[in-house]
Amino acid sequence: MTKTPTQNKQHEHRQDRNRRVAEQALAHVSGSRGWKLYKRQSFDEFAQMAERSQRIEIIAADLSGDFDLLYAIDQPCSRAPQNGELVVGERAVFALHYEEQFTYEPAEPWIPLRVCEPRNIFHPNCNTTGLWAPGSICLGSMLSTLVSAPLTEIVLEGYFILSLQNISLDVEDPQGILNPIAVNYFLEHPEYLPLTSAGLFDPWNGWEGVAGR
Repeated sequence: MTKTPTQNKQHEHRQDRNRRVAEQALAHVSGSRGWKLYKRQSFDEFAQMAERSQRIEIIAADLSGDFDLLYAIDQPCSRAPQNGELVVGERAVFALHYEEQFTYEPAEPWIPLRVCEPRNIFHPNCNTTGLWAPGSICLGSMLSTLVSAPLTEIVLEGYFILSLQNISLDVEDPQGILNPIAVNYFLEHPEYLPLTSAGLFDPWNGWEGVAGR
């Protein structure tokens, strides 16, 4: 699909911002030699992903201690229903937190990734109720078998989970279900699964309803 001049200009501005954030983050990388190398390589891979996707905005990054990354993706995301009808947002903000110890022992599946916006995310595998780990996204068995998981794989998994392409509705899965109410809703409304079939590197022009997926 051909982009308009306005869309091309917006993309150029986003890429310029992404490069500025990347330069600032890479100028302050600390830790052991291996940890610094891991963080640099991981951030470079993510920056390449963002440039290729054209739908990712790098908001902030801090590589001075743990690997902390705040980024946004233009994508559909399910929000709390109103009058029984699902509300669909068009932008999600993620926080990725990765510690050095995760490079040699698996992280708990709900620790590395959380969704910051929209705050009223409505998803079976996202925790938005109570004070415990608000916004946490359960990555399921992905991390239980992966030590030093590629961070780009976590980013991709977060995208697929929030767009309802990869979703767990098994209420007997203690690691997957963080919102049982959302489980019941999507079991009753399978027409929303998925919100889009587009991949992260495919063009996406906004939510156009179930018929426009």
